[in-house]
Amino acid sequence: MVGIDAEHALAGLGERLRSAREHRTLDEVAKYMGCNKVSVSRYEGNKQIPDAAYLLKYAALVDRSAAWLITGVEVDETALSIREQHYIHLAKTASSVLEKKLQENKRRLNWESAGKVYSMLFKHAIILTHEGSIVCGVDAVDSIDLINKLEDYLEDLFSIVSSDIYVQSVDACE
Repeated sequence: MVGIDAEHALAGLGERLRSAREHRTLDEVAKYMGCNKVSVSRYEGNKQIPDAAYLLKYAALVDRSAAWLITGVEVDETALSIREQHYIHLAKTASSVLEKKLQENKRRLNWESAGKVYSMLFKHAIILTHEGSIVCGVDAVDSIDLINKLEDYLEDLFSIVSSDIYVQSVDACE
């Protein structure tokens, strides 16, 4: 996405969140996202920028890409190679596993640690698929074994890391 002015793209983030919401109410979105409607309203009003986990989950809700939500530019996924589609699927799977585990543990990672933990999880997913211990297609049925292994990996990881990687608040959207 060379040439995109980040400040200009983010200025339209709230409007894209609102337009993608379509007929859904703030309450419906807040319930799905696991936060309160004030947080959703603040994001839509450009008063606060949501984190990556929120954007990925929101993108799934509204069936749009996170890239479009952030930049306003849609990625043509039909032009992607099989390998690129596979990596996108791995990234989405790793993201959803991380989000689920954090919600189950009523935890939220601090900003510095979130990227590191996600990166470790994504790399682990790549290693599992490239070494051949997991065959992962792009549909949900083929992903069950990968999801289980990533969940186990996160459990092990969270059991050995220090508690300073977490934010004190358990509200996933504030």
